[in-house]
Amino acid sequence: MTTSKNIYPYLKLFLLWLIYALAINKVCHHDLESAGFLVKLAESFKEKA
Repeated sequence: MTTSKNIYPYLKLFLLWLIYALAINKVCHHDLESAGFLVKLAESFKEKA
């Protein structure tokens, strides 16, 4: 059985992946301002993790 403590690192990785995927999507649609914001968000999220 997995405890909630074991799930957290995977949850953080998944959220980071999601943020980067959104950033890449924004770049593809030439929305660089939003992409930059998402990357900054991901970087701050990594520091907290």
